[in-house]
Amino acid sequence: MKKDEVKKEILERIKVIHSIQGNEQDSYIKQLTSNAIDEFLIIADVEGVEEKYLFIIEAVVNKRYIRRGDEGIESVKSTSVWITYSEDKGDFEEYKHLFEKKVVNKRRPIRTVRFL
Repeated sequence: MKKDEVKKEILERIKVIHSIQGNEQDSYIKQLTSNAIDEFLIIADVEGVEEKYLFIIEAVVNKRYIRRGDEGIESVKSTSVWITYSEDKGDFEEYKHLFEKKVVNKRRPIRTVRFL
């Protein structure tokens, strides 16, 4: 899929998940999506996003969207709690095995032995 098609699809999915009405947050969600797509293309070592991988982009954008509301200090019964996110692991970490499998399969031809 083309990047614009992916952005449109992910925008609609995120709006449904979070029950977002109107278009006030569209540009923010589109920017999150654009960044996630760019990162996906690099990590997966591909030129475009196949439809079967949209769930990954959606999950990452959703994480980043939720994170925006959770960063900083949150009050819980008059107690302040710092919410932090680990920067050493990326948002794509849980999907890394899928990328490694694809790259390994793409770069290493399967060798066969023929017996005469």
